[in-house]
Amino acid sequence: MLDGLKLYLEQEGISGIYLDLMPPVEKGIDAVNLSEWDNVISPDGNDGTSTHYVQIQVRRTSYNLAKQDCKKILTLLDSGMEEKLIWLTDDICCIARPRRGATILERGEGYTTFYCELAIWGEN
Repeated sequence: MLDGLKLYLEQEGISGIYLDLMPPVEKGIDAVNLSEWDNVISPDGNDGTSTHYVQIQVRRTSYNLAKQDCKKILTLLDSGMEEKLIWLTDDICCIARPRRGATILERGEGYTTFYCELAIWGEN
């Protein structure tokens, strides 16, 4: 799922994406980290799908840029109340809903990090 999210966000103009790793500031300020913190399979049986809980961290050179990009990602990955499919790649689709909006995580010398959380329903 994370690989599909990464490809989709890159196609939408989000840069510096890492999976399960936020690189140290010394290696570059602009970074986005996608981390799955839980994966829940339906108790009714495994139909090949599950709910993926993903945290996204966005580090940029300013408060405004970090918040703006975090909100952009939330908008891109929101299926809405009608649960429209989001095609991450030609073969991978999902339904995604925000669980936590853009929230400040960290401020440092010359950078700010925001994060958000999503629930994403799709293939295991």
